[in-house]
Parts: sequence; C-alpha cells; structure tokens
Amino acid sequence: MPEFVPTLVAGVVIMLLLWGVTHMPSFSGTTGAFVSASPEAKAGKSILIYDTTIFNSVQTLAETEGTITKESGLAIPFKGGDWDGGLLEFQVEKQGSGQLIFTLNGQQLWAGEDPKGKISVEFDKSLLQDSNFLEIKTTDWPWSDPSWKVKATVYGERIQGIKTNFLAPKTYRAAKLLTEIRSEGPLTIKVNGKEIFSGIPDESMELTLEKSQLQEMNSLEIVPQSRSRHGIDWVTIEFEK
Repeated sequence: MPEFVPTLVAGVVIMLLLWGVTHMPSFSGTTGAFVSASPEAKAGKSILIYDTTIFNSVQTLAETEGTITKESGLAIPFKGGDWDGGLLEFQVEKQGSGQLIFTLNGQQLWAGEDPKGKISVEFDKSLLQDSNFLEIKTTDWPWSDPSWKVKATVYGERIQGIKTNFLAPKTYRAAKLLTEIRSEGPLTIKVNGKEIFSGIPDESMELTLEKSQLQEMNSLEIVPQSRSRHGIDWVTIEFEK
C-alpha cells in the first residue's frame, strides 16, 4: 500500500467529523412543567396547559369504625383548621334498624334508614371549628335488632388552582387565550393577577388579551370558585403578527 493512503484516509475522516459538528441540528423546547416560553418568544401559538385536572386536595381529620346502638353511639373529637370545606364518607358494614344519624358539632349532616354502598356528604367550612365533635347514633325499633356497624372518615378539603408562566414576544399585533375546559362549576382566570374571566366556562372559549395587560414575563392562574373538578384539555396563548 502506498505510504500516502493512510494519511489521505485520516484527512477525510477529520473533514467528515468537522462537517457533522458544524451541521448538527439544534433543539429548543419548553422548560419546566406547563411553562410554554423559551428564551426567544415568537409570535404564534404556544400550549400553556395540557391534559390536566384541577381537583381539591384532602386531608384526613378523623376516622372511626365500630358498632352503634341506641344506648351506645360513636363520638369522635378532632381538630379543625383552615379548610375550604369538609367531606364525610361512610359505609355501613352491618345494617341495623331505625335511623342512622350523623351530626357535626350538633348540626345534622346525614340521616337515613337504608344507606347503600359508600356515601359522601360535603359540608360547608362554617361547620368546622378549632375543636370538633362528630357523633354517630341511631334511633330504636323495639321489634328488631337496632345495632349498626359503621366505618366513617372526615376529611378537610382545600380548593386547588393551577398557575404557570409564559413569555410575550417583543413585537406582536394582538393576543388571545384559547381554552378547552370541562368544568363542574365556576372558576376564575387571571393574567398577571388581573381577572379576565369569572363564571362557568363554555367548553371552548376565546379570550382577548389587551397589550396593556401583558409584559415580557407573564403569569396565568386558573382557580375554582367552589369545590368542584375541572378537566382542562388544553389552554393556549396565541400572538398575532
């Protein structure tokens, strides 16, 4: 083999490597969950939120399980807290006779004679105090067994919203927010802390954003007004050139 061949091959390999580096494709994308903006925001459409559900956060405040008769009910003390509301869930494991009655701090939450499956009862935050008392009792029917066996849990509920950020391009003609939301109740949408929508949203909405409302970096908040679930298919921001 001539002496110049290895040198020629090595030179070709180096040239190919240099070409690959200078022609390597570059990738840019979003940073952080639900943050649509890249450092160089441009006019166009960007997805801010995608395939998300807003629902309440819950925390167990008290739970009990036991047998209830007319002579002996169940009484559960528990501490309250700064909650947006509460939830009682119970299931009857052995049905007795008469009425089964649940009261919280002396206020009746539920009463009935034939509960089926797991039952959920939401109650207002005004019923919760710093110190609380859940009582489960029953009335008596003299001709049958009045005893019940019940498992019950009390939860504190807190309304959860969602917040994200987005960049606006340096130059654009107009901006609008497009949403696809399946909502069970009213909610509020804010941009940079200013309310742009309040109420029960249509499944598809288009909200105009004034240029005076926007800055280089912006915040978007979606907050339920009540304890309800909201399925967000997508929320996008569109900047028109």
